[in-house]
Amino acid sequence: GLILTGKRSNVLQIPRSALLNWDVTRNVAAVFVVSSDTARRREVLTGIVSGELVEITSGLAAGENVVTSGAFNLRDADRVRVVPPKGA
Repeated sequence: GLILTGKRSNVLQIPRSALLNWDVTRNVAAVFVVSSDTARRREVLTGIVSGELVEITSGLAAGENVVTSGAFNLRDADRVRVVPPKGA
């Protein structure tokens, strides 16, 4: 069974695969945010983990695109091409 102990709204979550250099004890990680066709590295603060999704408590706004695959190959200011998810 599942016991619901609370409900939170407006929680921003991203896939765990998007996080780089995640320090779980300090709740700090980095992500690459894509603006136009440029990837920018940004530090974020993490919160609760729910399966493969990680809450972002600071450093990222709803609607911003993050790199979820292959980010370990990027450097700040690299040009990227956004590809829609499979099935979209």
